[in-house]
Order: sequence, then C-alpha cells, then structure tokens
Amino acid sequence: MSDNNCSLPGPVFQLFGFLSKRWMLIILTHLCSGNTGFNQIKASTPGLSAKILSQRLSELEDMSFVQKNIISQSPLRTEYLLTEKAKSFRSVLENMGEWGEKWEK
Repeated sequence: MSDNNCSLPGPVFQLFGFLSKRWMLIILTHLCSGNTGFNQIKASTPGLSAKILSQRLSELEDMSFVQKNIISQSPLRTEYLLTEKAKSFRSVLENMGEWGEKWEK
C-alpha cells in the first residue's frame, strides 16, 4: 500500500465490520482469557443480554472463530472454544493494542 493510497482490500472492511458489532470484541476477549461458558461470559459482562450474546456467539461460529460444544443437555450447558482461525487472529489484536498504546493521547 503506498503512502497516498488508503484503500483497503474488501476482506479488511468485512473483518472490521464484523468486529465492530456491539459486544463482539468484549466477547472475544472473554473467550481468549478462558471464559468459555455461555453463562460465564454473560455473568462477567454487565449489560450484555442473553439474546445478544447468543446472536454474537452464533456469528462467531458462522465465521469459524468459535466451535460450540454442548457439555450437558439437562440443564443445557454449552462452551465455546476458539478455533485455530481465531487463535491466529489473536496476534493481530495484540498488534492493534500495541499500536493503540503507542499513539494514545
């Protein structure tokens, strides 16, 4: 990419659109830190409704960022594990964090 051209490839826009959805990065942060249960994520995220959490986890599953595992049927208990795709994306988030810290004012 040249200094005068700020056009980004379509996949970059798609990814930023996906990640900019409300709660998405917070949910990913919980998953990265080992909070994998639905109720565990919900309890540690004040203001996040069960409906939105379910929706976001489903979107993460559709994007192959998480794999849903059913732990028990009664009562229903699920966990969400990061896929290799999501784990490989972690370094991108860490680099963005470092950039943000460097330029934060």
